[in-house]
Amino acid sequence: HVALAAVRAAYRRHSVQKGVNLRERVALETEHHRERFDFAVTNSRTVQLAHTWSFQVPDQEQVAENVKAWGWTVRDVKEGGGIVSLPDGSQYEVARDVDFEVVYVPPTPNQAAPAMRDAQNVFRALKIRAMPVDDADDVGQRAYDLLVREFGGRFDLRSDGS
Repeated sequence: HVALAAVRAAYRRHSVQKGVNLRERVALETEHHRERFDFAVTNSRTVQLAHTWSFQVPDQEQVAENVKAWGWTVRDVKEGGGIVSLPDGSQYEVARDVDFEVVYVPPTPNQAAPAMRDAQNVFRALKIRAMPVDDADDVGQRAYDLLVREFGGRFDLRSDGS
């Protein structure tokens, strides 16, 4: 919950607003996989997908398996794109070059965390930006920059849509 709250706050600080350009708990579908992502930043299409992980958990094996499965879906997107689906039925295209971001809660000092090593290998192999929760603001800034670059003044930053 710490990482989710940090990313949510980072988006808010950078004018990426829930219900306008920010979608939470989305389903990412590819040709072969379906995986939940914590956040999708969209306008007419998806410009960023972000997910959070905590490595301060006792079941390191389960976290490692989850990250690896998640990585297969990311790999599929990078090879052929995908679709973000929202609970209301709306969908947004996900291009192969979409920005992937990961924010994680690192293991505590002296905690055995083999899942962290596995996850770092997945992130590195897939060229995914992964940062500790203290750097979550970078995700919000990058989302804002991507919206400006992709859509210029043609995207809405106001939650009331006016």
